[in-house]
Amino acid sequence: MRQQSRQVAHRPAGCFGFAFLAVLLAGSLSSCGLFQEATPPPPCPTILTHQDASTLTRFREGPGRDLIDVEFEAEIIDARGGCIHDIDDETRKGTVEVEFVIELEVARGPADTDREVSLGYFVAIPQFYPLPEGHKVFPTKVTFPGNRTRLTMVDGPVHLDIPLQAGQVGEDFTIVVGFDVTPEELDFNRQQARGGRP
Repeated sequence: MRQQSRQVAHRPAGCFGFAFLAVLLAGSLSSCGLFQEATPPPPCPTILTHQDASTLTRFREGPGRDLIDVEFEAEIIDARGGCIHDIDDETRKGTVEVEFVIELEVARGPADTDREVSLGYFVAIPQFYPLPEGHKVFPTKVTFPGNRTRLTMVDGPVHLDIPLQAGQVGEDFTIVVGFDVTPEELDFNRQQARGGRP
């Protein structure tokens, strides 16, 4: 994906005529700024996976919470992408357009009967909390073909437009991704992180 700054480079007026003699006067053109190195684009927002919501274990309905009651397990493997900064030269305000994909690994459990599972993951920007536009859930379905019991898939792309105030760039923001878990599933994850202790 692209990462660049949309800024207009102005060529010095005194060097315009030399453009027609580029082959003979390459050194002069260089001194006039026609071959200046491009300014590197500002860094993109950091994308992090929420520690307590990076995995999802979903059990079938009912009180059972043993291995045979698991419908599926899922894990966020990676979130990767890029961004484009669109900044006004005068006000220094603008937007950073972020686009990324999420890589998931999903495994069927013994309680799955239809070879299809539904799940959702959230994308949040903590700097916008508690505004509703700072948090969004993306639902997705996974179908297991043939005799496959485990799949790695890429979902997306997710597109975000983050407004920038004067002086801000993408790296001033953090994007957090995680599964859309229920309170019980969140508690299960935390118990697993403690070694299965309640």
